[in-house]
Amino acid sequence: MWRGQSDVSWRIDSSGYRRLKSSTNYQSGDSEKDLIRYESNLLQQATHRGYRYSEGRVLTDFELLARLQHHGAATRLVDFTRNALVGLWFACSENNSKSGLLIGFDTWHLGGYEKEVENRSYVEIVADLEDYPLITWEPPGISPRIAVQHSQFIYSAVSNSSRGSLVFPEEGAFRLFEITPEHVNLIWTAL
Repeated sequence: MWRGQSDVSWRIDSSGYRRLKSSTNYQSGDSEKDLIRYESNLLQQATHRGYRYSEGRVLTDFELLARLQHHGAATRLVDFTRNALVGLWFACSENNSKSGLLIGFDTWHLGGYEKEVENRSYVEIVADLEDYPLITWEPPGISPRIAVQHSQFIYSAVSNSSRGSLVFPEEGAFRLFEITPEHVNLIWTAL
């Protein structure tokens, strides 16, 4: 799994975690409980507004979160891709004057499922986060953007590590590649 970030200094945080940390409503100091409360509310509001329906079928909780994520909502899902070139594009497509970051996770160190429907409720899924440190999930092609980007989401219980809100597996399970502005110029020239 690959992820590109256009600034090497950024932590690897989910957008939901970033939103909570910057929110004036962040009170309890328990990031996991706050994120569960926030996402449960997000699911409730999206269902009320009719976003749970797509092409004549009812979306599961995680399908709805994936759809919302790709339309700008903040969730615990962190966008990754199965395609290294897509990850590289995100690492060097913005902030041309800064170094980007390409992150690669070895899938042997991730729990979860590819090409399987996640029918469990949100409550059941987050209850399992205590037993499985880092989980991957491949959403169905519920939007063209998800399909084109070869989307794969990675999520975990909230971690307060210096690397970010994801629970990172042991060393050797992932690689970090700095993409300098010089690399970016070489890449764009080659294309």
